[in-house]
Formats: sequence, structure tokens, C-alpha cells
Amino acid sequence: MPHSPSKLTPRSTLLSLRMVISTLGVILVAVVAAVTLTLTLTSSLAALRSVGRTQALLLLQSVEVKTEGLFEKEFRAIEAMDRVVRSLPHPWPSNDPRVIDEVFMPQLQMIFFSLGPRQPVLMNFWDNTRLSITLRNSTHYDRIVELPSPVSAPGGLANQSLADRKLVLGPLNGDDGSPARQPYPLPPGFEWRTLNTSSKSTFLTLTAGGTRTAIAGYIVRAAGDPDNATRFFVEKFVPVMAPLHRQGDPRDQAHLYATFTISLFIEDISVFLRAARSTPNTAAFATDRFGYLMGSSEDAPFITETVVPPGTPPGLGCASTGAIGSLSRGNDVFMVCRASHAAYGHAGLAALGRDTFQHDGSRVALADGSFVASQGVALRYAGFDIRLVLIIPEADIIGDVVTSRNVAIGVVAALVVASIVVNFATVHVLLRPLSGIAVRMQRAANLEDDGEDEGVSAMSEVAELQEAYYAMNEELNRIRAFVPQSVLMAKKIRNGAQSGSDDDDLDDTITSVTRSVNPSDGSFEGRASRRGSGNNSSAVDTRSRRSGTRRGGAHAAAAAAAVTATSLKPKVVTVLVANTCGFLHAVGAADDAVDKVSALVDFVHAAV
Repeated sequence: MPHSPSKLTPRSTLLSLRMVISTLGVILVAVVAAVTLTLTLTSSLAALRSVGRTQALLLLQSVEVKTEGLFEKEFRAIEAMDRVVRSLPHPWPSNDPRVIDEVFMPQLQMIFFSLGPRQPVLMNFWDNTRLSITLRNSTHYDRIVELPSPVSAPGGLANQSLADRKLVLGPLNGDDGSPARQPYPLPPGFEWRTLNTSSKSTFLTLTAGGTRTAIAGYIVRAAGDPDNATRFFVEKFVPVMAPLHRQGDPRDQAHLYATFTISLFIEDISVFLRAARSTPNTAAFATDRFGYLMGSSEDAPFITETVVPPGTPPGLGCASTGAIGSLSRGNDVFMVCRASHAAYGHAGLAALGRDTFQHDGSRVALADGSFVASQGVALRYAGFDIRLVLIIPEADIIGDVVTSRNVAIGVVAALVVASIVVNFATVHVLLRPLSGIAVRMQRAANLEDDGEDEGVSAMSEVAELQEAYYAMNEELNRIRAFVPQSVLMAKKIRNGAQSGSDDDDLDDTITSVTRSVNPSDGSFEGRASRRGSGNNSSAVDTRSRRSGTRRGGAHAAAAAAAVTATSLKPKVVTVLVANTCGFLHAVGAADDAVDKVSALVDFVHAAV
């Protein structure tokens, strides 16, 4: 007997094969995709960052070359002036002023115009003669000559006095006529001498005792406004200074003829760094060996100026206008300090250790999403130790590649999702025949599957299951012909609640057959109809079988006919009538019992 529904496992606790296979497929695809994407991200990001480090190093080297080029014009100018002085045994300008107008001033003027930003040029002779050319404004420049009395006069340097001090105003474009001389008196308290003053020690310090060319790290001085004698401002610059010796003189302090200085304003370093950036978001800095800024590509200022008492010693990163003595104008002493890398206010720069500014060679590191590249600039002339630091956002170097990679990852992720959906749908489609087989197996359990639809799935495993079921169903249909119809009828009645349409057919058939029996004599009025409209035949059948009187025999025969008609199928049917003990009594002992049995045979024949 088939299992009762109450004895089966509740469907809510069962797992769906479709869901199990689909979920397993989703998990496998997700795991494979996750592992693949993780490996791709890890390996590709590592490779991209390696490329980024190389690119950052190349950018740093490019800026280094440009930095060397920043001072290249000054180096060439110094070498040109050195060749001029070394070409002849020139006289002291105080003894023969013609050498100023014929040799040195034309050379200074040529150098001044060859320098793009118009840096000031200064030439201090060891006989206290001083020549300089400085920019006055956007249209004119100043040419200054301070000429002492002849050094060859009795008393020499000790008895010298300032013989002439003149300022010549010249046009920058050369269209305003020849330079015009203007009065240029010596300011009160101003020291015009070079020797026997602090200027001498400054020059000797910067030129290593007059033996080599040097770049000073940082110099500040108070300069007077040419248009306002009472106004002073602080000039901040990096001077490039070289000792000059005449033809035939050894290069030592005792034979020093003059010093030549070209000043590069420190603001120009910042302008240079802004122009040298290779990416729009790169932050470029120039520092000394202790991490104090010499230039910055950022807009925030890094220099502060404070008036201090004379003699105040400068600390690290600071310089005083009082340190250069008479080269500075005015009575006030200014302390000019540069910010350290930690105090400047740039987070990326502040995070760097001091070793970043003291190591030799190049270094590239990745910190907080930016490549930090640092390197010391190897200039041709010693004395100025400048360090370059570039902070380049990672996105500036590999951002486009990362974006392309992320787009590719997004496409792959979309394909993974699409494959999961396709997998889910495919599993449902492929396993759909199993539901059909389950329904038909339930019908076969009731001996109701007539085997009309016997399609086969394209999947071999499902097809094997279908073919096995079809073979089983065929045998069940053969066996069903030998099953008593009363058993089949009882089975139908028990399963009536699950087969509403079958109940309707059963009720209609019994009603039709019952109505065809004559209530008075139990004879058949005609052939059985397959369909009817009554709904009370089951009650008639029940009452008939419970009655044991002869009066109910006719009705029992009619009920038996109804049961038989309901269970008959268009198959080969054999009707066996046996005269057993009590048969005549069961059919009511009627005289026409034989006729009624014949009528039943005719009915079966007609029904089949």
C-alpha cells in the first residue's frame, strides 16, 4: 500500500534539488571568482605599484636634472667672468678706473641681461672697489660703482677714502636713450669697504678662503628702496660666489683679486619647483640637509621675518641680516627663518623622517597613497647641499591604469552574476522533467497513468529515469487488468480528496447507472451512460450493500453494475460468472436472475 501522507516527511523540511544544485553552483562560481579577483588585484596592484615607483624615480631624476639646470646659467656666467679676469694681469680699478668701463662693467652688463629672471650681480675687488647691477623696476635697472682712492697711494688700503659713488639708471629695453647718471650719496653709517670689515670674512668664508667657487646655502640682507631712501626690504637669496685671480697669480687668499657673486632669489626656487612638477597634484620641495625648506611648489609661505636685537645668533633654518655686515642696509636687524618639514603644514612632508633628507642617492617609498621620492642634488660646485622631495599621489601615476583595471573587474563581476543567473535558470530547466515524473508516479500509484505522454529529456540521466518509469508504468497497466474492480473502486474512494475531477466522474457514472435500473424489478432500461448529473449514487451503493434482504437484491445488482462501470477501462475484459453457494440468494432469488446476469454482461460489453 502507498504511504499515508501523514507518514511522509513534511515538504517544508525537505531540500529542493534545484536549490541545492543552484546554490552549490553559485557558491563554487563565487569562490572561484573571489579567489581569481583577489589574486588579480593583489598581483596587478603590486605590479602597478612597482611601475609607479619606477615612474616616480624617473620624475625625480627629471627634476634633479632641471635643478642642476637651474644653476647652470650662473655657473656659465661665473666661468665666463673667471676667464676674463684670468686672461690678463689687470690693474686695480682704484689705480686705473678705465678697466671698469672697458672690461668689467660691459661684462657684468652682458651677464645681467643673459640671466632670465634678472638676478643681481656683484663684483667686489680686493682694493675696495665695488660694482653691481640690480633690477630697479619693470623698465629700468641700476648700475652702481663705488670707487675708492688709489690703492697705490701712500698708506695703501689703510688711507683709502671713497672717491666716487655713482648710480646710472639704464633702460631694460634699450629704447629710452643712453643710461642717465643719478646722485647716489653714501647713506649715514653705511660701510663701503670690503676689506677690514665683516664683508671680507663673509666672502672668504663663502669661497673657502678664496680658493674655490661655492654656492652659499642661504643669505638675507636688508636692501634700500631706490625710490624711497627710508624704506628697506629683506632680500632672500642663494648666492653663487667665486674667487677671481689675475693671469699668473696662484689661486690662494693672498693673491685674491676679486669675488664675483650671482644671487638666485629663493622665491625663484619655488617658481622653478611649480614648473618642474610632472603631474598636476605633485608636491615638490627643496630642503637643506636638516629638512628646512628652500623652496615649495605649494602656495603656503614657509619664510617668516622678525626684527631682533643686533647680535642675536640665528638658529637652524634661520639667517640674520646682521651676519653680512655692511652688505645689509638700514639699522634694523631681521631674523629670517625657514619652516622645517614637520612645521610647514603639509601632512605628507611632515610624516617623513629626518633620514629622508640626509641619505645619499635616490629613494622612493609608498606612504598614505602617495609615492615619496627624495634625492640630493649633485651640483658642480660645493657648498650648497640641496635635497629634492617629490610627493606624487599614486592616482597621478597609475590612476588611469587602476581605473581601467577596476572597469575590467566590474565587467568580470557582472559576467559572474550573469553566469550565476544562467546557471540557476539552466538547473531549473534541466530538472523540470523530474516534477513531471513525480506527478506521473503518483498517478501510477493509483493505477491511473495511461501512458499517453512519454516524452524523453535531452539529459541522459533524466532520460534513463523516464524510460525506466515508462517501462514500469507499462507493466502496471498490464497488471491492472487482473486487479478486482472493487479494489480499484475502494482505492479511488480513499483518494477522493486528492482527485476532485475523478470524484466528479465517479459520482456521475454511478448516478447514471443507478437511474438505468428499474426500481420495481431491477431490470436494466438501457445501456450505461458514461456521464450523468446525479451526486447521490454513492449513498445508494452504500445502502444496497448493507441490506441483506431479498427485497434489496435488485438494488445490489444495480450497485454492482455501477461499480463495474466506474472501474472499466477500454482494455480487454473477461467476465467470469460462477454459480457459487448462495449466489441465487445474493441476487434475490428472482426468476429472471439469468436474464439479469446476461444484461450485466451486455452492459460490460457496451461499457468497454
